[in-house]
Amino acid sequence: RDVLGSRGLGDVYKRQNMLSAIITSRVAGKLVYDMKRTIFDCIKRLSLSFFTGRQTGGLMTQINNDSNTIYDFFCNILPYFIVNVVKVAVLVVLLLLIDPLLSLLSLMVIPVSFIVMRISYAKNRKLHAKRYSSQRSMTSFLSDELSGMRVVKAFSKEKEEIERFDARSARLAQADIRRGVFNTFFSPLSGFILYTLGNLVALGVGGWFVIQGRLDYADLMMFTTYMNMIYSPLFFFSEMSEMTADCSNSLQRLFEIMDSQPEVCEAENPMRCDTFRGDVRFDNVSFSYIKNHKVIDNVSFEVEAGKTLGIVGHTGAGKSTLANLLIRLYDPESGTVTIDGTDIKKPRLPIFT
Repeated sequence: RDVLGSRGLGDVYKRQNMLSAIITSRVAGKLVYDMKRTIFDCIKRLSLSFFTGRQTGGLMTQINNDSNTIYDFFCNILPYFIVNVVKVAVLVVLLLLIDPLLSLLSLMVIPVSFIVMRISYAKNRKLHAKRYSSQRSMTSFLSDELSGMRVVKAFSKEKEEIERFDARSARLAQADIRRGVFNTFFSPLSGFILYTLGNLVALGVGGWFVIQGRLDYADLMMFTTYMNMIYSPLFFFSEMSEMTADCSNSLQRLFEIMDSQPEVCEAENPMRCDTFRGDVRFDNVSFSYIKNHKVIDNVSFEVEAGKTLGIVGHTGAGKSTLANLLIRLYDPESGTVTIDGTDIKKPRLPIFT
């Protein structure tokens, strides 16, 4: 009966694990989906100027990696953090009940632990930021390289592109090595120092209290047992600083996008234009993609409806810029662009629907 009973309990445990895994998988998938959609919604509402100075691969990294990092922290780290905080609070109360003075002296390791965690967090933020920068550069390079492989083959640039890939790959590997080495040595070393310091205080001062008759030997053994139990949560707090730093960087990048405002905005009281004749007028229009580097400067011309105007010029002269300003992908720095006498900033966006 015992064997059958244990098998029955084992089957129940397996079913519970299976049910938990199914629920976790469904919830995890939904959370990641919602997070990626939130990031993408924030990105697509921004103006085209936001994408001009950014590489496609970098944005791909931000959508894919940052959402997974935030999910991992809130689903795999935060619940255990709450559990460990409760565990530390309960153990501190038990220690204070045994001997308040000895507890205060022994628990000096907790402020030290938070100082260590702070140092580790600050260093990990820098290490993860450098790693993210290297990874973004690597992803951007691969995205551009694979989409432009025909050009590479046409000009026989395989050797040069391999060298560029090696440089970015080496930079990413070096960032991973520095981050791994720091966390491999710092967390165990800080944990060992905390463990040694706490035990020395508890055994040294506690032993003196036993000799003085202030504390029973049995209470001292119970006290040291509780002290050893408190180290596991403290080690967890020290080790979680790496994930916290990575999540903090991801959240900062997400908030940066969410706080960004589109440069091309709809008017407060937009007008609706159902039809256009097609009279186009540029009046002293100036525009620059980069500050103090104008692409067009005080350009003025008029094209009546039904007529054609040919614009020629060398690469970078501003031909495409004029078309971008006309359909309001960008707003001019100065001057006005009108269609049928109406400033294109007044109609509802998008203008041509």
